[in-house]
Amino acid sequence: YKQCAEIAREGYETGKSLHDIVVKERKLLTQEKFDATLKDEKLAKGIMEIRDGGAKFGVKGTPTFFINGKKLDGANRYVLHFDRM
Repeated sequence: YKQCAEIAREGYETGKSLHDIVVKERKLLTQEKFDATLKDEKLAKGIMEIRDGGAKFGVKGTPTFFINGKKLDGANRYVLHFDRM
């Protein structure tokens, strides 16, 4: 996780895309591994199943939180509701 956090920070600080950092600069993936991941049908199916499972509860994006059965979504909204947690 530390390496992922470092890459995320680098993207934030430099404005580089994660693709450029991870693939072009080869920090985690080679172009071949990246391309293979995009073509991995089992992985795609798993991602779609997770997405569809969230959609059943009204999840349309991230972040989405459920607190005491109430859905809170949106990056800025959840900060206003930390007192409920």
